[in-house]
Amino acid sequence: MLDLLVTGECYYKVSLWNKGETPDVEVLNPLDVFYEKNPNSPYVKDSTKVAVRRFMNKQQIISRYGDRMSKEYIEHLDGQLRVGQDYSSNVIYVRT
Repeated sequence: MLDLLVTGECYYKVSLWNKGETPDVEVLNPLDVFYEKNPNSPYVKDSTKVAVRRFMNKQQIISRYGDRMSKEYIEHLDGQLRVGQDYSSNVIYVRT
């Protein structure tokens, strides 16, 4: 509700990762949602493209997308991320 009051927009995404599980409802930050408007419809659900920007650490990436990643790619991800104390060393930009 705060996003709607501040920016005038409110976005959410409903995902079903595995059949039989409870759907996951995710409230999205309007500053991280980019979409291409459909000229025939005022609704975002009818747009042709939608992109959501997320900043995740390695553990979050593996827990969310690990079942879809090969072992080689997970090892590649380990090689890309440094271990350190600063914020930038534990963050990678993921586009889905």
